[in-house]
Amino acid sequence: MSGPLASVLRRLGPCILGLLAAALVHAWVWGDPAGFTARMDFNGAPFEDFMGPYFEQGRALLAGKAEPVPGFLYTPFFAASMAPLAATGPRLAPWIWLVVLVFSCSALAGMVGPARGQGGRAVPPAGAATTFAWAASVGLCFPLFHGLHWGQVSALLTACMLGGLVLTARGRPWIGGMLVGLAAAIKLYPLVLLPVLACLPGRRACFSAAVSALVAGLGVPAIAMGWEPTLAFYGRIFGSLSASSGSWTQAVASQFAGAVAFRLGSEHWPLPTLVWIPRVLAVGLGVCALSRVAALARIEPHGAWLRPAVGLVCCLPLALPPAWPHYFAWLPMAWGLAWPARHSGPATLGEWWARGAVAISALLSSVPAFASTGSYREYFGSGALLLASLLVVPALLGKDSRNSPGGEAL
Repeated sequence: MSGPLASVLRRLGPCILGLLAAALVHAWVWGDPAGFTARMDFNGAPFEDFMGPYFEQGRALLAGKAEPVPGFLYTPFFAASMAPLAATGPRLAPWIWLVVLVFSCSALAGMVGPARGQGGRAVPPAGAATTFAWAASVGLCFPLFHGLHWGQVSALLTACMLGGLVLTARGRPWIGGMLVGLAAAIKLYPLVLLPVLACLPGRRACFSAAVSALVAGLGVPAIAMGWEPTLAFYGRIFGSLSASSGSWTQAVASQFAGAVAFRLGSEHWPLPTLVWIPRVLAVGLGVCALSRVAALARIEPHGAWLRPAVGLVCCLPLALPPAWPHYFAWLPMAWGLAWPARHSGPATLGEWWARGAVAISALLSSVPAFASTGSYREYFGSGALLLASLLVVPALLGKDSRNSPGGEAL
């Protein structure tokens, strides 16, 4: 077979085979959908976050109750976004939300991979083995399936965050900034990307993100429920978050560095020390990432700053609790950017480190790694996802061979 169709099949074939291999592993690990929901976490039913606080919050707004329902710890903008879904009823709403989440996971997988250059720069196609491994790793990425199990918004939120960065790197700062702003209007922690966008020439993406966050975070709920209820909603949410922060630090599922350190060394170190040491480290890594972003944005026209920007995202569990397992939906993009390119000379020590770090990160955050521990408590308690995220940070903050003369994607 020859021609355009054969070319497409040659490119998609390894990807399809990788996803099929991942599907076979899922069938072996879970057995059936009931096994998936029974073993994924402590809850025994699927979509509990969506059909619980998300859906109920939408129904409360439809009933004229402009206040957070129990368990809802999100902004009034996200609450207002749930109202149209709640209006479709409990039978249709979860299917609509499932489509949104599957699309978000697909976007995260296809946004950046080993075959794609940074900021949309054209690179040679990836080899079949790399494409197969990439597709299988994404198909087995535990955080994506943990979010699907709960019906969590994390995949959509992360797709907006990282999609905004990619669009900005591709020369569309207004749309890119808007996506980052919408993500910040759902949860506040994407605001950490504002300093990244402020380091870019022109600062158009930063302005767009700030305006979008304000309009979506304040304007939309003010229209839906009024100014005073919107401000009161924020006040109650901040109060609930403050009250919950202590319990998050000791929750077995939390991948926040302070929580992991507390579980592994609580007998030897006081909790405040275990919380603030990684936060100090996070500040240092954040400054390093921002300096790299600023430097690369000045000298590289191809969006090379995207790598340290994603490196900054990977450092978030050092500073911000609770870092639940589904937060780590950024890992596939981090792997794609951290994987070094093939070039004419011998591989450097840094390139071998990057390849090993990506491989170990993908393994630690995989469904087989989860299954091998025997239960969710052992897997979450080990802090495997925190380590998987931090492993790729040096590769993302370091030099990229794809920017070197003669650099070529695997």
